[in-house]
This record gives sequence, structure tokens and C-alpha cells, in this order.
Amino acid sequence: MKRYLIIFSVILSFTFSLQANVSDKTFETMRKNLRDKIVLGQLDYDANDPLIRACLDSIARQAAAYHESMIKNPTDYLWTDLNYLVDEKEYTPYHVHKSYKRLHTMTLAWAYPSSPFYHDSTLLADIKTGLDFLYKKAFNENTPITGNWWEWRIGIPTSYAHIVSALYEELTPEQIKHYELGVQRHVREYAKTGNLTFANQASICRNLLFMGILTGNEQDVMAAMQHSVRAFVDETTIEQRNQAQEAYEQIVREQSCYQHDHIVWKKEGFYEDGTFIQHVALPYIGTYGTEEIEMAADMVKLFKGTNFTVPEEIVNILPTWIDKAYLPAIYKGEMMLMFMGRGVSRNPYNNAGLTALNIYESLPILKNETDKQRITNICKEMFTDNTHFSNIYGDMDMMVDKPRIDALMIAGKEKVETPFNIVLAAGDRVIHQTKDFRFGLAMSSNRIGKFEAMKTTSKAENQRGWYSSEGMTYIYTDSDRSHYYCYFDSINSYRIPGTTVDLIPREEGNSSMILFNHSPKAPDIARAGGVMLRGLYGTACMQALGSVSNIVAKKSWFMFDNEVVCLGADINLQDEREVITTIENRRTTLPLLVNGRELKDNYELTFKNSHYAYLTDLGGYFFPQHCTLHTNATTAGYTELYLSHGTAPQGATYQYVLLPTFTEGETKAYAKKPDVKILANNNKVQAVTEKALGITGINFWAAGKAAGIESDGKACVMKQKQSDTMYLSISEPTWKRSSQTIILDRKYSLVSAQPAGIVTVSQNKGKTILVINTTDRMGMTLELVLHAVKNGK
Repeated sequence: MKRYLIIFSVILSFTFSLQANVSDKTFETMRKNLRDKIVLGQLDYDANDPLIRACLDSIARQAAAYHESMIKNPTDYLWTDLNYLVDEKEYTPYHVHKSYKRLHTMTLAWAYPSSPFYHDSTLLADIKTGLDFLYKKAFNENTPITGNWWEWRIGIPTSYAHIVSALYEELTPEQIKHYELGVQRHVREYAKTGNLTFANQASICRNLLFMGILTGNEQDVMAAMQHSVRAFVDETTIEQRNQAQEAYEQIVREQSCYQHDHIVWKKEGFYEDGTFIQHVALPYIGTYGTEEIEMAADMVKLFKGTNFTVPEEIVNILPTWIDKAYLPAIYKGEMMLMFMGRGVSRNPYNNAGLTALNIYESLPILKNETDKQRITNICKEMFTDNTHFSNIYGDMDMMVDKPRIDALMIAGKEKVETPFNIVLAAGDRVIHQTKDFRFGLAMSSNRIGKFEAMKTTSKAENQRGWYSSEGMTYIYTDSDRSHYYCYFDSINSYRIPGTTVDLIPREEGNSSMILFNHSPKAPDIARAGGVMLRGLYGTACMQALGSVSNIVAKKSWFMFDNEVVCLGADINLQDEREVITTIENRRTTLPLLVNGRELKDNYELTFKNSHYAYLTDLGGYFFPQHCTLHTNATTAGYTELYLSHGTAPQGATYQYVLLPTFTEGETKAYAKKPDVKILANNNKVQAVTEKALGITGINFWAAGKAAGIESDGKACVMKQKQSDTMYLSISEPTWKRSSQTIILDRKYSLVSAQPAGIVTVSQNKGKTILVINTTDRMGMTLELVLHAVKNGK
């Protein structure tokens, strides 16, 4: 893995073009930038704009309710429903934070021109009373951390900074000092010396930056910039990654707690393939990762008109993460749920929209003008192509975000759609983009957890996400853009598309945090990986292992131009329970057709000898081997398609082909004359060829041979032959072997290899032998171009 080093010398590694002391004018500029670009937005808005008006009215209604219910002469609390401001581990952090958030809403109502409470003296006096009270009672230089640390170090300081920014001219020096004392208690030193990583480090540094700007403290501003670098630049070495993985596997075997094992935290961060990991073993670019790009954008906005600049280390690495981590995770304005962790019930459109705006606003620091325009165009498309909403603004904050979106619309041009396939091997995720649809695949392994859930006094998240990384498949199309909104809130959690599960009853977790959900046997059995071919096609595999039962299965996916082939083999369960593989679970009440028979009403039916199915406005499903298909239309408005492997199956298999965006006629025609052929589907190898493209994908589960390719062990392989040229991609999915050998059944010479230097090529007895150094490759693809050797030449 590539290392991005941070060199901290006695003087900061980034150099500021500053005078000995930052001028008052500079701090005044930054305070104005904070207020006008982050906290309130532009105040010269059109109050007659119906979107602006609706937003102002909503703020006013909330502020009025909070103001009316607020205790004006408080002794113990400001609101009766937020009465645990001290010494209650379970409630205090939330109640203190929520109190500041209500004061923040009241502040917005006071600050916006044309608000009915604009510059209302009574409201202002009561806000200041609330601030004074909370300083004395709940948040000051002596306040200990009670309960969840996040509210104290990130949530409360952020809300407090927004209030101080909007009311800066109205607050006394003593009140601003109270803000500084409370925030510095929990932020200043911890941002420098604490054990926060990546997203949380970015967030705490943002609070330190806000405090430095609002209190005129140059040292805080510079410290925030210095220590934000480690939120972006991953210094972790390969050796540390390997040690962390060993520690993680030991924790899983022992079913012990990870939180006090500091070695295991080195699994977190940005990986070379574009994976972003947080909470030790979860792909999280869609929620935690958004904190980092927000910090980058905030620095650009705050420093405008000053001599402060974004640290050079961030400038250098940010383009890489934008292209490899952020942009692929968003489909036309919708954050893919498989990157949102326990936050799957949150709004994927807001997450994507805010990420797009922050990417766009961070672009001034990029050095390549062509990249700036290309990325701007992509960010614009995230709003213009998002048909979930009736307008490009959706349910974003109209006061702050509307002018940001308007600026993006002016700067962006038409985006050129480009198909791609990306295997994020370090995160067990695959993205397959065609001209008509996007396919997502969420897997788990001995490296990546199955799901995360959290339950607190204020919320419960992803309590039934048991199978969301058990080979879950996502299909995104332009005709069905609202499908994944609150998807996991109402779906049958045992019937997740792409998964093979046994129907053992499961319960929501009672603990405050559930991570990983692995079986103790996972380090020795669970595997996942994949390979990309020419950046357009892909193959993936997962050796699944149940977390609460002994079910095992070998699963493969083969992604071509307009179809995805899904295979399962070696499906075994020792217990007397039914095992099912779910093909689809779509939120739709539109007609389903099976073998041409249309079903319109609620139904739970079984179709023997099924050859194809078609779901209106989504696409088709083809079954190469006629099967017994089970269908169900639920009262919650979902259409389910699944296969039953019976009770306690031994060596069960399945095979089906996804045909997204196909019409009913196209599906029927494909079923009669399919482009794909299943070459193998057993416990040693799964292989498929796409005849029209001349592409074959192979997943070896053991040493063996298929389609003219021999492997000495587990491997993912994909090839395409065009005349005398072979494009060949190979990966080692276990991360356990230092080398792998692939043998081709004829002679080839090596034209190119990416990366270079890790493969040796030789010929023997009419065959080509490839010996690949897989040490520390972390499952990434080796791409080869080979030329057939004829007549010894």
C-alpha cells in the first residue's frame, strides 16, 4: 500500500504566509465567512422565494415552540423534557446537546431578516439567558464527560459555535469567554493529543478552528490546521495493517471487546483501492467519511480573503480520495446505502447532496483545472439527475445550501456518463456501473464486519441489519429513484436481495453498540474478494459463514455489460431449519410476471419450472436452470422473489441472472437465447462466460482448472480474448498467500502489467505460467495484457 507521510518538524510542515501576528482584520474576515458561508448563509436572499419562505416559516414555528416552553428563570434546566443536565450517564449528553440545538434554532429565527422574530429583543434576551445558564450548569471549564463522549467533544461545541457566530456582535466578552472555556475543556488538547481517527479527528479540529476564529486565537487556528492533516493523510504502514488484522481476527475468535486494543484501530483509514474504513471494520465513506470532505470545504470557505491556506498535505491527497472514495459511492445524488453503516435509515439524498457541495467547494485547492471542471460536472449531476425530489434543492437547508447549489448549477456543465467496475477489496464492496443501471454488492469476511447497530436514549439505528453485508445486492435505475429511501425500516429483514440465510429467529440487540457480528470461526472460513477487467467488468466471490448458526455457502457474482450472473454452491446447514436465497425484495406494487403470467394483487405463490420473471419498471430475472420460484407481495408494498433450499440442505446450489432495465419482451427473448453460459458451479470453482463479449469470469475455491485456466489455490480470475490478445485480471482474495500461480493452456508473451514488477511469465510444454507476488497486495487486481505466441514467435 502506498504511504502518504506527514512530516512534522519543529515548525509546522505547512507554511503560512502570515505576519508575526494575525491582524484583527483577518479574524473579522474569517468570522464573516463563518457566519455567511456556514452558519446562516447569504442574508440577501429573496424572501418571496417560496422555498425560502417555507424554510423561514418552519424555523419560526420551531423557535416559537421552543421559546414558549422554555423556562425563563431556570434553576435546574431550560426545558422540562430535557431535565438531566448533570450526572446522568444515559441522558445528560443528549439533554445538554439538545438544549444547545434548541437555542440554535431560536438564534436562527432571531438572525434571519423577514423572520417574524428578526432582531426580537425578548427572544435575544432569553437566548442569552439560556447560554449563561448552560455555562454555569452544564458546559464549562470544569464539566466532566458523562456518558457518550461525542456530544461533549463534537456535537455541543458545533451547536455552540453556530450560536456564537450568529450572535457575535450581541454577546458580551464574558459570554464569548464562556464559550471558549467550555469548548477548550473538551476540544483544545484532545484535538492535539487524543486518540480520535479520521472523521472524528476532522470534526474535533473543525470545532477547534471555529473556536480559534471566534475568539481571535491564532494558535488554535494553526493547531486545528496542523492536526486536521491526520484526518486526511493515512500514515499507516503495511506492517501496522497486518498487525491490526491479526489483532482483529483474535478479537473475533475470542468474541472480546475491540475498544481497548489500540493495535486493531490501525485497520481504519483510507486504503489504496479507495476503501475508507471506520469503526475498525466497516466501509463508512457515506457517513463518517463525509465529515472529512466537509472539513476541507470549510477551510477553503473560512480562509477566503485571508493569508491562511489549506495544509499542503491535504491539497496533495484530496484529489485521490475524491475520485477513488467519494464520487463512486454516490449514484446520481443518492449515497449508496452500503457505505452508510448503521446510518442506513438516514437520508441518503441529503448525505449525497452535502457531500457533492463540499466536494465542489473544496475544488479551489486542486491544481489541475481539467479535474476541477470534470468533478464540478459530476457534482452538478448529483442534483440535476436526482428525480427523488420535484426540484434540485430537495429537502436541503434552503437558507445555507440553496445559494451553494445555485453556484454549482452555474459552474457545472453536462457530464459524460462513463461505465466502470470498481472492486473495493479492502472494504468487501463492489460497484458496477453500466450505461443503464448501477449494481452494488455488499459482502463481509474475516476482515469486514457484517453490520453495525446502535441504540441510545435518542435513537436506535440498524437494529435489524443482520444480513446487509451477506452478499446484499443493490440495483439503482433511473425509473426507481426512491426505492432505497428508508429501505431497511420496513423490509423483511430475512429476505435481503442477494443473501443466502437460514430462518433462525433473531432479535434486535440490547446493547448500546453492535459491531461486526462475526462467528468465532470467521477468521478461518469467511472470505471475500473480486477482480476488475479493463475497468468495465468484474467478478466477485464470498465464502459466507453464519454469525448465529452454522450455515455456510460459496457465492459468486459475474458483472458484464447488461447482466449480472449470481451463483451459489456448497450451501450447507446442519440444523433443521429452512434456508433461502433472496433474488429480489423491491418496494413496488407494479405487476410481476413469471413465465409470462401477470400477477397484480397481493399474493404469496410458488411457481415450479420457472424460466424467467419480469418486474415492471425494474427489469428481468433469468433462471438458466428451471427452478421453483417463490413470490410474495407484502402488505408493506414490497415484492419478494426467493428460492428455497429446503430444510438442512447439503450441497445446495442456485443460479440466476439479473437483467436490470430489460423490458418484459427483452427478458423473454434473453431467456430463449441467453448471452451467458454457466461453466461450473460447485464447491471448487464457479465460472461463467459471456459469449457476446468473449469474457469469462472464474472464482476458484481450491486448486483446479476451468475455461483453459489453472490455479494453484483460491483466486479470482477474469479474461477477455480479442483475436490474439488476451486481457487477464487476477486477484488473491484471502490476503493470506504470498504468491499464486496461474497456468494458461497456450503460450503467451507479456505485453503489459499493472502494477508492474509483481509477475513473472514463462512458457513450458505449450503453456504459459504466471507466478504472482501477492505479498501485501490486499486483494487488489493485477491487470495483464498478453499476446498469443504463434510458431514459436
